[in-house]
Amino acid sequence: MAVLEGSIYHAGGRSLFQPQRWVEKYVPETDEWLVQANMSVARRGLGLCVLPGEDGAPDRLFAAGGQDADPLKTVEFFNPTSQEWRQVAPMGQKRVNFGFAALGGHLYVTGGWDGYKVLETCEKYYPDRDEWVEIAQLPAPLCLHQSGVLEGRLYVVGGFQGLPGGQGSDVVVDLESMQGWSTQILSFDPDQGMWKEEPISLRTPRSDHGMVELDGRLVVLGGYNGVDRLSCVESFGVGDTETLVEEHLTLPMPARNFAAAVLRPHSPSQSAP
Repeated sequence: MAVLEGSIYHAGGRSLFQPQRWVEKYVPETDEWLVQANMSVARRGLGLCVLPGEDGAPDRLFAAGGQDADPLKTVEFFNPTSQEWRQVAPMGQKRVNFGFAALGGHLYVTGGWDGYKVLETCEKYYPDRDEWVEIAQLPAPLCLHQSGVLEGRLYVVGGFQGLPGGQGSDVVVDLESMQGWSTQILSFDPDQGMWKEEPISLRTPRSDHGMVELDGRLVVLGGYNGVDRLSCVESFGVGDTETLVEEHLTLPMPARNFAAAVLRPHSPSQSAP
């Protein structure tokens, strides 16, 4: 889920156990969902992100990776004016359930699953030359996490560090405990090109959770801790020594594998012609 030109976009996913190509957008002014042009391929477990335009260029909605019959590394972007999806350079690796975020005019993908193992690799997309470049790896393999941006740094929050033994993973976890489900918060400085483990961590392990940036904080919602679905919400900002429990934002029911977004005031004059 991502916000483009004042509307919330949802793409792909799974219905009746089949990955889907469909795309919809929510228009808050009329309180309705409108069908948009389908992606070129069906994707579940994909990344969806808006790359802000520069020098008057329009913002673009990117869909990356995910899984159809097999994991994908293809990437495409959507033009809401022409209602068309256009392919760009593929990622270097196939990725499902990975982190995807925009920072400083570039796209970043982190970790994920390639169909055989959990990944620690990360890539950066240069739109001016339509190229993906591998950057510093995560400290350990990670999937089902979330990526977000605060004050010019990329954050990776929570996630799952492995798959059950016998499914091609390098990491074996105990399915009767929370081992393998992460409380870790990592940050990446694009100038230094290095990952740093932050001194704070989540209060509870989370994977498959939602996360949004709101008022200078990353708000982490719901998810799964290896035992239970979660309804609790916590947040953090740069320089915090511990996360803040957001009781007033507690989800109405425990949830995992969902999307969250924040709608902000939008000026039509900023839209593409």
